[in-house]
Amino acid sequence: MTVKLLALFLFISAIVFLLGCSGRRYEIIENKCGLCHSASIVYEKKRTESDWNLVIFGMKARGLVLSEAEEKELKKILSQSLSL
Repeated sequence: MTVKLLALFLFISAIVFLLGCSGRRYEIIENKCGLCHSASIVYEKKRTESDWNLVIFGMKARGLVLSEAEEKELKKILSQSLSL
């Protein structure tokens, strides 16, 4: 019984680890958003496109510097990959 429980625990742990590690990371999020806080904050919560636009606006007001091309790329990633 104990061996079966241990095997089950190890199996579930491996699945959780693989699922957690398989999430796609984006360079712009890591390099821009990750300057002031952990980039994982961005990946943790899905938002609507308009909510992401408000977040970007707020971050720019706090000092985030994005070129027009970077902002367009960031908005595209957020709306396609991390939106509700």
